[in-house]
Amino acid sequence: KNTLIIGVKEDPANLIIGNSLLEKGYHHIYLYVDEFPANNELSLEISCNGLHVLRLLQNNTEYEISNIVSVYCRPYPNDVFNIKHQSSIVERFLHRECYALLRMIWETLPIKNCLWVNPWSNSEMAENKGLQMRLATQLGLCIPKTIITGSKKRAENFIKDLKKENKQVVLKTITGFRNQERGERGGAFVTTITDEELGFKNYPLVLQEYVEKDYELRIT
Repeated sequence: KNTLIIGVKEDPANLIIGNSLLEKGYHHIYLYVDEFPANNELSLEISCNGLHVLRLLQNNTEYEISNIVSVYCRPYPNDVFNIKHQSSIVERFLHRECYALLRMIWETLPIKNCLWVNPWSNSEMAENKGLQMRLATQLGLCIPKTIITGSKKRAENFIKDLKKENKQVVLKTITGFRNQERGERGGAFVTTITDEELGFKNYPLVLQEYVEKDYELRIT
């Protein structure tokens, strides 16, 4: 019996989980999505009687993982895959195809009935900032003033209005961002911003009233 660990190779959480499982005597299989499809292969086989078989070929070893008993899944962006193409249009398309393939597999296989930590659908909901804020207000929680917009003018006005109240504003991305250019690895972090620093035109973003924290609990 195996545990399937899904995520990007650079994420230390995956190694921590894998080592903890080994210490307890449990086997596990890594599926690094940033090495897919160049360095590992996934095949989903479906027959007329409804039989689903998932095969993973990794390091010249084939695993049949349809009977996985548990899955640990770390959220990952849809452009993380190991794909290079001379056409940027085709490359973006192939990234979408890989993302769709993995999503289809996780949602249709029998392994969806096993124990999941961070189920795919739940992770997608957790990444939806608008949905999370709406649910928070429905539960009676007070959230900072927020605007999610693609309008530079509305973004500038939002910052100016809070500036009148002597409040700062933070800029957030709508989705996760990973920088892998020139071998660099990093992401986009929450940062304070002024209306003068909005140097771009109409791009989607999240602006939120900055709240000085006494403590922080990252619980969803």
